[in-house]
Amino acid sequence: RKAIEGRGNMAAGYAGASSAGSHGDYRQAVTGSQLPLKEMPRNAKTVILHTRFTTHGPASDNRNNHPVQSPDGNIMLTHNGVIWNESSLRHSELREVRDRLPMVDTSVIPALLQEQGLEGLTNLQGDAAIAWLDTASGDTLHLARLQSSPVAYTWLLDGSFVYASTPYHL
Repeated sequence: RKAIEGRGNMAAGYAGASSAGSHGDYRQAVTGSQLPLKEMPRNAKTVILHTRFTTHGPASDNRNNHPVQSPDGNIMLTHNGVIWNESSLRHSELREVRDRLPMVDTSVIPALLQEQGLEGLTNLQGDAAIAWLDTASGDTLHLARLQSSPVAYTWLLDGSFVYASTPYHL
């Protein structure tokens, strides 16, 4: 956990899902090495983990910290990068839910997925590597990339799939 603090040390969090359909999450204004993994469900088969520097929305408002939830709470999402058109999306595509979205630019991504499905990602402008869990798809890990934001992934010998924002962090 300490190694990923170079990617951000102002807040950290995770979300996990099991094949039985249970989901859980934790996020706080702590460094990655202070993230209490004992809160993670023991039966979690799929986990997304994130540390962040605060660029949009203060870490003191935990809704800004990753994983960020969709307005209905069914999507937990992390992203590395920046969404350039987040303000215009709040006022055009997301008018119905914009008052419930936290300040962080990431919040428009799960809101678009909730409202428009995968098609909503085509409305995003920016650089982003995105990972999310959706209660509707059990323990499936979803990954997407916009523009040139880096994402690295590999399969481990035990069959685990691991992703990170850079090959160094794998």
